[in-house]
Amino acid sequence: MVLLTFTLNSNNCTDSITYSRFRYTFSGGGIKLNKGAKICVTQIILPYSWYNISVSNSNNSFSYKWIGTTYSVTIPSGYYSVDTLNLYLQQVMYSNGHYLYNTSTGNNVYYINIQSNQTYYSNTITCYLIPTSLPTNYTNPGGMSFPSSAQTPQVIIGSNSFGSLIGFTSGTYPSTAKTSSYNVNSNTIPNITPVNGIVCRTSLVDNKSSYITDILDTFYINDTTFGSNINYQPSYRKWLSAVDGDYHHFDIYFSDQNYNVIVMNDNNTLISIQIDNPDVIDKNLPIKNNIKKINFDDDEEKI
Repeated sequence: MVLLTFTLNSNNCTDSITYSRFRYTFSGGGIKLNKGAKICVTQIILPYSWYNISVSNSNNSFSYKWIGTTYSVTIPSGYYSVDTLNLYLQQVMYSNGHYLYNTSTGNNVYYINIQSNQTYYSNTITCYLIPTSLPTNYTNPGGMSFPSSAQTPQVIIGSNSFGSLIGFTSGTYPSTAKTSSYNVNSNTIPNITPVNGIVCRTSLVDNKSSYITDILDTFYINDTTFGSNINYQPSYRKWLSAVDGDYHHFDIYFSDQNYNVIVMNDNNTLISIQIDNPDVIDKNLPIKNNIKKINFDDDEEKI
């Protein structure tokens, strides 16, 4: 048995767009993996650097209707919670002049709100009535227009993947402008963090236990916060069969739990791999017999 250890880092990254693919080139021209070779992960340190909202995720836009006119909301790529997503919506509404200022509280007043609802494992969209005139103790610094009759704005979820983030199927909420305040909880399971698990894959492995045969290992984000390192260190060696043959290099690449490529923003990754490469015994070679034959007679031992 020959136990080999290989370490890959940012110098081995071969994808300058996703930062999720790494290549190790063997020194000396290559390596031969013999029949019965095995491979496993010993440690992976991976920066939690991928965005949950981005153009590549196709989940960065929705719109809202304000007194009959539709306004687009295009979210810059980044990592958002429901609260920060709502803050960005308010920023867009501020830029569009769709707010009033309450002089009593010293706060801007917005008429659409998206917030987390932990009690029901959902998110809630709330649309408040837009008044027909300026209320008492309010000012109108953005020059907001007033409707002829009080009505709610509407949130429009398109056919892209934004709705899955906050747990709403495509549609308009409410379907028509209401004459009283409106709120609705998610009608599907929210998934504000689309990447819930990491699948480590390699060109060397022959994983017969999965229909995706290049899976080397899987691990989870757990309590790691965005911007920190995910440190995966298996408690035992999870050996998998390697494909025997001659190799110049091998690749390590990462995907999410649905086998989509993860678009990372940091390649400062550490990957440690072990390969157990068994010795080869040539069955055609004669086996030397150096054992002396011992014959026993009644009275003496002859060698």
